[in-house]
Amino acid sequence: MNPSDRELVKNALASADAFGAIVVKFEYQLDAYLQRIIFAVKEDREDLLQEIFIAAYRYLNSYNPAYSLSTWLYAIAHNKAMSFLRRNRKKFSVELQNNEEEENQWENIESDFDVEAQVAKLLELESVKKEMESLSVLEREVLVLRYCEEKEYSEISNILKMPEGSIASLLHRAKNKLKKGLHHERTQ
Repeated sequence: MNPSDRELVKNALASADAFGAIVVKFEYQLDAYLQRIIFAVKEDREDLLQEIFIAAYRYLNSYNPAYSLSTWLYAIAHNKAMSFLRRNRKKFSVELQNNEEEENQWENIESDFDVEAQVAKLLELESVKKEMESLSVLEREVLVLRYCEEKEYSEISNILKMPEGSIASLLHRAKNKLKKGLHHERTQ
């Protein structure tokens, strides 16, 4: 049986060894999130994950159980990713992995466009990935949180510390840019 967020936090506060359960539960999804929003190589993502979990452990007492533990950890991950990008503006590199699970998640973004279904089926995932790279980090992040991580607007709002209305506007703008870029690529 999987322990609840509250139980995980309670156990981790009682024993440092129990914090490992939080790491095990969230490490894979946070790594995938980092790869999708900053396209960092594995070594950089491992360093960021370590920073994220150190910060989470350090500030575990400040965790508010009104929010999910996932939302709280994604907020920390967002902050660490933005710091990483500021520190590494000129040198970060791209590592795109092609695996079936990731391809299905990119398809989630593509399928929400309400464009003619037949045209949407013809888009290749590499095109989606390429166009995602052309978006700003914030635009890419909101798309990833909504369609790859399947977060609700309220969760995205808590993670990015932005009002839900701003999230909706940003999401709409990012989808339009992505759609326009994909359309432009198909017509060339």
